[in-house]
Amino acid sequence: MEVKGTVENVYSKTKSTRAGDKVIWYADIDDGTTVNTGFKKMWEEGEYITAQVEEKYGELQVKRGAPSKGPSKGSAPSKGMAKGGGTYATKKFPLESTDQQVSIIRQSSLNRAVETVRDMIVAGTFKPKNEEAYLEKIWELAYEYTDFGTGQREVKAAEHQAAKRAALEAVNG
Repeated sequence: MEVKGTVENVYSKTKSTRAGDKVIWYADIDDGTTVNTGFKKMWEEGEYITAQVEEKYGELQVKRGAPSKGPSKGSAPSKGMAKGGGTYATKKFPLESTDQQVSIIRQSSLNRAVETVRDMIVAGTFKPKNEEAYLEKIWELAYEYTDFGTGQREVKAAEHQAAKRAALEAVNG
């Protein structure tokens, strides 16, 4: 069976085995399926994947040794390859602000920003004076992470450089 879609959530569970406790990774896909990826975290949130899966032990698991839609064995991976054998051939990067993927990236960015601010507080590198300062820091980081994840960070940097060049040309003639 093939699963295609955008990874909405990646998480792990600890399970007891004969060899002791093991961490098993899972991914929730936007089509409603949950895939057991085994002992390795194969995908990131917001990533579009295509994967061969099979039902084992009452859950979908990545099919081991299944042919992927990626390059043949021994060839170098193409620039369009994603983890898990999917391709970005039909996707554009950087993403336009109206692209459907942006909402998923924004959700993920907000989660990462909350985690980052929490970690900064624990580490003592950020001490919010009040709730407003706490939330401001979260929004600031969420927007930065979203810009990075969508490629808009580079677009904005290029626009800034072009504006600087234009200003220098206007001054220098």
